[in-house]
Amino acid sequence: MKKTLLFFALVFILGFLTTTSQSCSKKLPADTLPAACDTLTISYNSGIADIINRSCAYSGCHINGDVPGDFSTYQGMKSRLENGAIFDRVITQKDNSERRMPPTYAPAGYPTELTPGELDMIHCWIADNYPEN
Repeated sequence: MKKTLLFFALVFILGFLTTTSQSCSKKLPADTLPAACDTLTISYNSGIADIINRSCAYSGCHINGDVPGDFSTYQGMKSRLENGAIFDRVITQKDNSERRMPPTYAPAGYPTELTPGELDMIHCWIADNYPEN
């Protein structure tokens, strides 16, 4: 009797944990796309690379050999595009001065935030599965 009761208690607890962990891992509703996405056809090579090179791929940040990842090439960015890290840091966290990219502590001569147009371009590009060419 005790084993049966223990078994059902364990099943209940595991079911509860599974249900709550699944509900926590569900993604929030997708952002609405910027209106610019209706007219923009953007790829890494036609627009995004310029933004990245100006804002992210410099010494001490996202360039070859640096710890946070090499964003000087499409392939260097791809894993962070696939796992959503770039969307999170550039789009979702854009108003969070401690988490956004580019950071508020960027060196002199580098932007500490992206323009609304650049944000739209990156948002549309990611929403279109970040084409390279």
